[in-house]
Amino acid sequence: MSQQIRWKNCYGDIVATRFGLTAQCLLDEVVEPGLDVLEARVAALNEEEDQLLVAFVMLDRDLLNHATCLGYCLAIQSLWERQLRSYLQACAKDLKVPGAFERAKASKWTEVEALFEELRGAPLAAFAEYPDLSLLHLLGNVCRHGEGASLEKLYKSHPELWPSRLPWSDVPPPPEWSFVPTVDGLEIDRALLRQLVNAIVSFWEEADCLYMENFTTYHPSALKRRDELRVIRAGRRAKLA
Repeated sequence: MSQQIRWKNCYGDIVATRFGLTAQCLLDEVVEPGLDVLEARVAALNEEEDQLLVAFVMLDRDLLNHATCLGYCLAIQSLWERQLRSYLQACAKDLKVPGAFERAKASKWTEVEALFEELRGAPLAAFAEYPDLSLLHLLGNVCRHGEGASLEKLYKSHPELWPSRLPWSDVPPPPEWSFVPTVDGLEIDRALLRQLVNAIVSFWEEADCLYMENFTTYHPSALKRRDELRVIRAGRRAKLA
């Protein structure tokens, strides 16, 4: 957290206490097992004697793996978006800000972020998880819509997601050579999916900490739980560093 945040606790803060667990369950019970199945199938193919046949099968397998990872990324982004919108709607009801409930359903994500700052007194950018959550938003747009402005923006900010963007040669490409990013070349792997889910989980844990810190009267159990969450979040970030 880059700045001290104080906000008026709302029913939305109570509802959001389960959001991190939901995101973690999506990873643990859907994404990870699905990727395990795909990897096991690849391992089995590598044991086949007819490697020429395997080479043809692997082409289809690579396409399936790519489509699966894009689908999981979109599912993760959709979950995060629904969670944040639901949170803001619950806060808007409690705070009775005119028009805020309807604005939480706005089509433009920039309006959702602006509403978060208005209702909670701090921008989403104040949270340590914001870079990963912004990346998740861009990835979701790309996975949903394909080529377009979001794809170009994603490539400019994260060219490393196209690891094959340079020719397979030690010779530098000619000056006129330019790489055109495509969704087919976008690489979303297990590590990135874990990173994105971790950002969601960590964000809601931080929100829970702020909820406990913003009690008018501190209760020892709330302070204990807050400190436990801080330790958990610090440990998770250290593993990803």
